[in-house]
Amino acid sequence: MEVVVGLVVGLFIGAGIVFWIRRRQPEPLSSAAEQRRRMTDSARSPALADVVSDSLEAVDLAVLVFGSQGEEIYRNPAGQFPRFTRPTRAVIDGEIRDSVAEVLQATKAGAALSTAFEREVDIYGPPRAALTVRALAIQHDDPGGVVVIVNDVTKERQLDEVRRSFVANVSHELRTPVGAIAVLAETLTASEDPTVIKKLGTRLQEAALRLGDMIEDLLELSRTESGTVVKAVNIDVASFIGDAVSNLSESAATAGVAVTVNVTPPSILMRGDARQLRSAVQNLVDNAIKYSGSGSEVRVDAAAEGDKVTITVADEGIGIPESALERIYERFYRVDGARRRQTGGTGLGLSIVRHVVSNHDGVISADSVEGEGTTFRIELPLADISADSPEGNAAVV
Repeated sequence: MEVVVGLVVGLFIGAGIVFWIRRRQPEPLSSAAEQRRRMTDSARSPALADVVSDSLEAVDLAVLVFGSQGEEIYRNPAGQFPRFTRPTRAVIDGEIRDSVAEVLQATKAGAALSTAFEREVDIYGPPRAALTVRALAIQHDDPGGVVVIVNDVTKERQLDEVRRSFVANVSHELRTPVGAIAVLAETLTASEDPTVIKKLGTRLQEAALRLGDMIEDLLELSRTESGTVVKAVNIDVASFIGDAVSNLSESAATAGVAVTVNVTPPSILMRGDARQLRSAVQNLVDNAIKYSGSGSEVRVDAAAEGDKVTITVADEGIGIPESALERIYERFYRVDGARRRQTGGTGLGLSIVRHVVSNHDGVISADSVEGEGTTFRIELPLADISADSPEGNAAVV
């Protein structure tokens, strides 16, 4: 829609300028030409010119108008390409000039005036970007001209890439448990040994559980990616943290990991979706348990600081390489793929956490040292603060 609006406005301005040039060299007009001249004269009224000018300055699309010899007549503020460096702007201008020359040449060769020439331009930075340059002839008798619309489609390209990558990753990740279930089921039906049947049944159950976990995480990710908090109420921070840790008590005991919870003050109120927030904390604690060794400790702390509550989840595990910290929130990203599959992770947990935090207008960060552990920190806005005790409360799971 923006392209269409920009194109129409650009055509109007270009036609007005071209006719202004023609008016300086009057010639006998036919009745049809006279009618077009009158229409152009009315279009040149100061009030309408101000409206058109303001409209062009407000749009995000770059609009440029060129005369019949390829000379630049008009360029709106977006057409200055302020976010690019000077060398990059020179590259963009070169593509625009090439498009203008192509249109003028085609017009002289008798091409229809409605023919639009469009090219895609990849900018390698800084910053990296993808642009579409669309050029169209404007001509009402001689002389003619060209209007050019430049649209930044970088975000659209990135979104398309994320979608393609997501589909490919989902297919790849689902293939492993589904394939395992098929093979195990086939082997199970052919076996009569009770010991083998029991062993295969256990592995079949594990594969089914992993598949179920992945489907559940995909559903949770879909819900959180909507960008909305479905059930926003005043909730107690200690409550959803306690529920999250309690759900993992069996996993922590099996792994030999102690989970310590400390909330200061013990009653901190915030407004949000308790289910989403519990899911976020549970994913962080679950990761901390899985990547920590037996006998280690996972610490979950929450503290009210001004108008925010800060929740930290710290472990003494294997840590995350510094080079991977910026990518850990990507769906299915693997720091160590073999290790992740061994622990049963789906690769979606941190992506869910990021979206939950974003939905609650918060921020998340991570610090890690390989071999020493990782600390995730979440800052969320408070709805209300009630301090029952300055000492806080502590519990060990």
